[in-house]
Amino acid sequence: MTAAPPAPLSARRRRAAVRLLAAAFVAAAPALAGGPALRPLDGAMRPAEKIVNGQLDFGHPAVGALLGPRGLRCSAVLVGCRTALTAASCFCTDPFTGEPLAGPECLVRPEILDTTGHTLFLQHHPPLPVQEAIVHPGYEPGGGHDLALLRLGAAAAGIAPLPLREGDPPAPGSPGELVGFGRAGGETEDWGMKRTGRVALAACDAVPDDGNLCWRFTAPLPAPGESVNACDRDAGGALIVAGGDGPRLAGILSGGLGADCLPPDEGWATEAAAARDWIVATTLDDPLAPAACGDLRSAGAPGTFVQGSHGDLDGTSPDFRTTFAIPAGSVLLRVNLNGDENGRLAEAPDADLYLRAGAPPERDAYDCASTGSGLFESCEIAAPEEGIWHALVAREAGAGPFQLTATSFAALDTECAPGPHTLCVDDQPGDRRFKVEIDYFSPPRAVAGRGRAIPLAELGVSRGGLFWFFAADNPEVLVKVLDACTPALGNRFWVFLTAGTDLGYSLTVTDTASGLQRTYVNEDGVPALPVQDIDAFPCP
Repeated sequence: MTAAPPAPLSARRRRAAVRLLAAAFVAAAPALAGGPALRPLDGAMRPAEKIVNGQLDFGHPAVGALLGPRGLRCSAVLVGCRTALTAASCFCTDPFTGEPLAGPECLVRPEILDTTGHTLFLQHHPPLPVQEAIVHPGYEPGGGHDLALLRLGAAAAGIAPLPLREGDPPAPGSPGELVGFGRAGGETEDWGMKRTGRVALAACDAVPDDGNLCWRFTAPLPAPGESVNACDRDAGGALIVAGGDGPRLAGILSGGLGADCLPPDEGWATEAAAARDWIVATTLDDPLAPAACGDLRSAGAPGTFVQGSHGDLDGTSPDFRTTFAIPAGSVLLRVNLNGDENGRLAEAPDADLYLRAGAPPERDAYDCASTGSGLFESCEIAAPEEGIWHALVAREAGAGPFQLTATSFAALDTECAPGPHTLCVDDQPGDRRFKVEIDYFSPPRAVAGRGRAIPLAELGVSRGGLFWFFAADNPEVLVKVLDACTPALGNRFWVFLTAGTDLGYSLTVTDTASGLQRTYVNEDGVPALPVQDIDAFPCP
């Protein structure tokens, strides 16, 4: 569907009070009464590109933002540790004419599906590189199979992917929940804030009801969060419907009628269950919705602690400061910043993130800093000390609202289990402390898969091993983990690897004692260079 450009909007500026929020999944509300059937306005439809009338959201860890070289592009949903879903309409537009392209036309335009510089941003995770985008071949602008699958260049850790809903479509009147990073609609133009709210599903009128799930957005509006709509950049976000076994991904947000996203409006999502066979076939061997990814307890689960703050950048208050508490036993701290990618001044908004334990950070005094362009920043601290941590959001340019999410993780009580695709590496004899896995890929050669492990225990080697891709007698990658836990060597575990291949690969080493991960990526078509990471993991 073509995106109608937003009308000129008046700037609003507010100074939001700082508050700490406990992250929680929003329970499904009772069904809301649907409005009258709507017809397309002037024949135009818009992609669902913000949750209008929604509430700020620090939960739903699997719902993220798809970022491109120019910033926020769409929303997306993690459905496997290495797989996310978004909307095909986020990619399938002719860059010269602005016209939407159907799936078959889009699939033969590699420049349109180029994911160079794209990442998946999750509020509880560092950005994950997007390796490939695959559009549903049946995508039709205007409401048919609006799905694209994103293969990630690294596996998520500490995030539980959102399971797909199965069975018949939910009936009209069923309660649902929208989650996305889009625009607030109307006079508010603040792309990049994550919001959520409830809808009542209704019979589709503007789009076919086969493969789509619809809702009405009517006036007068109730309290924020009680009846909402999707808007620009929400495309690819989640329609969630609760079931007897918990929240399920019922649909991927797709489109709507009104250019301003305000009532009266009809919105819709592409039904996930109707496309399940294509999703499963396209994910290769990345299982859908495992209970957890990596060896960290998932964000929102017992053993993790999530705190959220929000504020507003402007010229009169350039620095935003807050604190959060880290409990004992945390093995990892992640603090992420997301916010308004549109801006309300002539220059685009930009802020940097600084963290420090026990004292306020400054631009030249911190334990972690993230200083990229824009308002999507991420900091990660291994084995954070217990107590009060301080955060600084330092304005560099522009103005706009933002969210700040702090998540502390506990490790899963698991050890490495050797398997066909898993290599277990010792620290101490027999402890199998480090888990190593590798994915390989080469889209031009139409190959992808998981590397097969070759343990070398029978040779007395327990600190490393090999992987093969196509034949057991042709090893591709050698990896080892070395104990450098002395002050003279830096008190770190080292990871060394070398490869005899020019295929793309993503190799992940997990320290099962701490839950921390390191991922090493080789670009497809480039001969792999040796890796000597002498700062990989902290020693006990």
